[in-house]
Amino acid sequence: MTDFKKLGHEALPHAELLLTEWFPNGRRFGAEFKVGSLCGEKGESLSVNTATGKWKDFATGEGGGDLVSLFAASRGISQGEAARGLAKAIGQQGLTGQNPPAQPATGLTALPSVPSTAPTANFSHHQWGAPSERWPYHDALGRLVGYVCRFDPAEGKKQILPRTWCRDHAGTEGWHWKGFLAPRPLFDLHLLMSDPSKSVLIVEGEKTARAAQRLVGEGFIVTTWPGGSSAVGQTDWSPLHGRDVVVWPDADEPGTTAAALIQEALPSCRIVTHPPNVVKGWDLADAESEGWSRDRILHFISESRSALPSPEKPACPADLDGKFFVLPSAKTEIRTAAAGIFRVIGEGRRMFRRGGIVVEVSQTPQDAKLVPLSPEAFRSRLESYGRELMAWRDLRGEPVLAPARCSTDNAKALLAT
Repeated sequence: MTDFKKLGHEALPHAELLLTEWFPNGRRFGAEFKVGSLCGEKGESLSVNTATGKWKDFATGEGGGDLVSLFAASRGISQGEAARGLAKAIGQQGLTGQNPPAQPATGLTALPSVPSTAPTANFSHHQWGAPSERWPYHDALGRLVGYVCRFDPAEGKKQILPRTWCRDHAGTEGWHWKGFLAPRPLFDLHLLMSDPSKSVLIVEGEKTARAAQRLVGEGFIVTTWPGGSSAVGQTDWSPLHGRDVVVWPDADEPGTTAAALIQEALPSCRIVTHPPNVVKGWDLADAESEGWSRDRILHFISESRSALPSPEKPACPADLDGKFFVLPSAKTEIRTAAAGIFRVIGEGRRMFRRGGIVVEVSQTPQDAKLVPLSPEAFRSRLESYGRELMAWRDLRGEPVLAPARCSTDNAKALLAT
């Protein structure tokens, strides 16, 4: 019988070589190896710790504890097949079997909708087994886009994975564990489009959306978005522009962050303040199990507020307000937390702003926190990092900066155009 844990440990000295072979488009960042996804395209959503073998795809939520499970997931094969292939690759004797294909299915793309001729999806996952629940997603015309599946393994936390109809580089189509094509659709989009005058309640997660719909009845259409709190920016919120929208976030920091980001996309939406003294992560699914009445839910919605309060922090120089945000990347958790209060400028940056307020991430071996920057410190950052700036404009046309080879003067000139 194969000892998967032992094999995973023995593969670690070969991790960088194996990962480069499996994912030619990946790159190493310190102890982390990053690539777009299990399909191997360029990007950084899938991260592998080369020292431990632990990995996670932050776009889909899929992850594992060793290189064996990573090999299995990237090839769509069983743990046993992956173990035999991995053992052969690192030269271990005593294991037999066919080696899986040398390269992953690169160029795998989720299609906008599932064709009517597609077979019924197989929801059995190579690592998590059968899902405990699954929820279909549809486009505006009611065509099936894919599913979000929930797995509740006997050991470990829940896993939420998308199941979509995809096409690979050779033109072959089929069902795969891959995220929806971006921008991703809202849950029950076809229902939202069928009654554009009805108020909308946004919650986090499909299970909570179903519970919330039962609670609020016909007064609202309840929706959510795929991918959880970290995927707000990958969602198409345009169908909700101009509508009466209320956001009921989970009672935790990621939930607050997600609500703030939704409010950036939908400035007129209102955000519900969760009840006092509830447990961390509390949501409307918990409210249903606790026996909340419809009237109680509607009372909290009626008290929802239209904007988050602005923190009191020192302002940056007026002539540079909102223009320069550089510095190396910080911990993902801090970047996510900061986005709930400050607008993040540039992927992976360490400085944030909201209006004229500028803060930066201060890190020590023990923790990381946000601290305000004085005008003098802000200008000092510009002098230190000026040669790594390049001006560009975000999707809303606002001037921002990304790292590149460019002098500060040239960056300012570009911003002025």
